[in-house]
Amino acid sequence: MPVLKFLQRNGTRALKSVFRNYSTLPKCPVPWHVGRTVRQTRYSMDEDGSRLRRSSADPAFVSGMPSGLPRGASLPGKAISYQHQLLTVVFLTCLSLSFAQSSSQTPGFIIDSHTHYRAADDWEKSFLATYTKYNAMACLLISMKDMDRGMAFAKANPDRVIPYAGIDIDSPTVLEDVKKVHKIGFKGLGELFAVKEWNYDDPKYDPLWKLAQELGMPIAPHTGILANGMMARMRPSFLATIASKYPRLVIHAAHFGNPWYDEAGEATRRNQNLFFDISGSSLIKKEDNPGYWQQFLWWTPYLGKAHMPKNAVPAFEKILFATDESPEGFEENVRRFNKMLDACGVSEETRAKSYGLTMARIHKISVNK
Repeated sequence: MPVLKFLQRNGTRALKSVFRNYSTLPKCPVPWHVGRTVRQTRYSMDEDGSRLRRSSADPAFVSGMPSGLPRGASLPGKAISYQHQLLTVVFLTCLSLSFAQSSSQTPGFIIDSHTHYRAADDWEKSFLATYTKYNAMACLLISMKDMDRGMAFAKANPDRVIPYAGIDIDSPTVLEDVKKVHKIGFKGLGELFAVKEWNYDDPKYDPLWKLAQELGMPIAPHTGILANGMMARMRPSFLATIASKYPRLVIHAAHFGNPWYDEAGEATRRNQNLFFDISGSSLIKKEDNPGYWQQFLWWTPYLGKAHMPKNAVPAFEKILFATDESPEGFEENVRRFNKMLDACGVSEETRAKSYGLTMARIHKISVNK
């Protein structure tokens, strides 16, 4: 592990230094085996340490050596002994693991699908500094009491803010409230909470979901546990009912149903218009097991097979990046999200969609790739 950590920090430059230093070691005349005898082979390293090359004089390659290295064709011309070859395999294996962990980069464009606005000068300044630094936008969830200032902030920063109105779904004037916020420029509704006597899919709320669909306003409902300990009315399965009943209504729900992850996974697999973020405590509690999420987002290898929806997409395309924290927590949320995506083997194409391209498509935002 110390070798791996060292290589992760220092990359190919460290490997190049190792080759130079090992040139003074004695030769080992006895062949060694990695599944079979390995012939003596010449290697060279580019001057900038970016590529390891195999000499064209001997096309044999070390058996079991990682195949994911950059291509190239002649370490500077000296024959490397069997002992050196063994050390080479060890270091290249570690380096390959390093590449696997670090090669997936955070995309150059991000949309934070869930963060809350605070009506304060210092918060606005911090938000703009952070999100400009990362070329990021945010679905900014603005409470009704801060609606005027929040909308003014959104209109002053259209390249950073997608304004969402935090309406009260149990308000007797909720339909009028939705029409009002839509008229003044809000693009979505959220964060929404079912904290009274009715589940999200209760018929009581049908006029609200129908209106949101008609106006083209995505909704961002909370799912799972709340800070006050409530949770029962906000299960992912209730959103599956809404998604099925209103197929043109985009739902991007918070927190992946914590703790009902299995329910959230199946709900989003079956409903094209239902997405989840995985903000909050979930990635924190599974910090030491970041591959945990693959059991709920399992279907990518089975696309097009039996019992799969014809319109199903790779599983992690249904997961959206979100922070649900102050701007100071942005970098840490990126780190946790990357760690999960890496551990679950998520492709670069899907990663870019999770980080922002999906939300850009939903809100018809043009992205320069």
